[in-house]
Amino acid sequence: MVDTTNFFTELEFGIAAFQDLKPKHVLSVSHNDGDGLTASALICKTMDFLRVERVQKIFERSESWENFFDSMMGKYKGIDAVFLTDLGAEEKQLCATFQKRKGVHLFILDHHKISSSEQVDAYPENVHSMNPTRFGLDGLRDIAGSTLTYLFCEKLSPRVRKLSWLPVVGMAGDILKSADKYVSCNKQVLDIALEEGVVSLHDGVAFLGGMAENKLQDTLSFSLLPFLKEIGGSHNKARELLTRAGIDPGKNVIALGNDDIEDVVKVVGEAIRGQTVLIAGKEGLLRHSFEYNFLVSIVGDKRHEDALRLLDLKKPQAVFVKEYTTYMQQLVTYLGRINSKISIEGSSYKFFELGPDATKQLVSDIASFTSVNNLLTREKLLVIAAKESGKEYKLSFRCTPEFVKAKKIGMGILIEKCSKKYGGRGGGHDLAGGWTMPVESYQEFKKNLKDIDAFI
Repeated sequence: MVDTTNFFTELEFGIAAFQDLKPKHVLSVSHNDGDGLTASALICKTMDFLRVERVQKIFERSESWENFFDSMMGKYKGIDAVFLTDLGAEEKQLCATFQKRKGVHLFILDHHKISSSEQVDAYPENVHSMNPTRFGLDGLRDIAGSTLTYLFCEKLSPRVRKLSWLPVVGMAGDILKSADKYVSCNKQVLDIALEEGVVSLHDGVAFLGGMAENKLQDTLSFSLLPFLKEIGGSHNKARELLTRAGIDPGKNVIALGNDDIEDVVKVVGEAIRGQTVLIAGKEGLLRHSFEYNFLVSIVGDKRHEDALRLLDLKKPQAVFVKEYTTYMQQLVTYLGRINSKISIEGSSYKFFELGPDATKQLVSDIASFTSVNNLLTREKLLVIAAKESGKEYKLSFRCTPEFVKAKKIGMGILIEKCSKKYGGRGGGHDLAGGWTMPVESYQEFKKNLKDIDAFI
């Protein structure tokens, strides 16, 4: 049951606790994707407004919370407040860690569902959890991590309203819908950004992933939402399809008139109608909220500093555009082939192992866009696996709302059950989750994939 009243009450308590504390030195810790990086930028820019000293760290969960904060507190003296944004579903562990640090207050601005083993009945006085999933809100559809962070920061300084474009970029990669379908807190923050004039809406067609492309044929082939199965990520097929329909494949999607839009709808279907968000004062990939988010996530997967720098640029440098194009071509190619590449299938799952060139980001994105585009049956979850290093494998779990309703289990809980038996680190939402595990454990898990059926 959704309880927005108590959620906002808890948020106000957290804001008041921060204001009463009057911290002098803040540590901001966040995730390395578009949502986490924009949330981190919001915290740091807000601290700058307040003239509070701050340190910014991007955490990849490669070590325990205890070891991480031991290192941080040893390195940065005088930290009296810590923000966790788009991170922190292990609340029991975090409470235990900060009970030992009475002089430091922890503010958890996380939107991931908390597993049953990590739920807390009573928080220490110095731990303030504003996780909206505790009150029944959906951590993707209703409120992204950057959205939650914005709602907190906006109360600390009126100048933050001009930064409302940041959560609009951040939420785009989590909601995975065109802007006209935004709801709840995400819609609330989008409306603020519209009021402030820092974003605008483009009404017509929404090919999320390809809206920044100069040619319509490239827009269609790079479209992730919706992914056009008849094109399968092929620029040649997109050009041929448009040409046969009498549509100029060289037109720009933003410049399409009403007649052009109707012609394109006739070719690829009504699902493409929708609104997209344009960021004021930005150019190229950075002008489009979803593409901006995606670029930040692609770069952030490898280079945190460059990804954060993208949030201060007016237009992307050529090296970033090339990185985006290369990654997108790889992603849409995998999506186009995935049905024929599934190697193992059980009664409730489909398992797909990628090659050695796959990055952690690619694993997650293939899983996400396969699920959200219904490229596989709704009755089964999808597991995508790839070797992350010589020592670890990264697995990504995705499913549909219909799966969760029918099976009475979400991906976060399923990963929790799997990791209890095979080890590793993981968690997530009902519809999406990630799991990192040692190579030896992965090989054992792969031999016993039937355990997925047993855990459901």
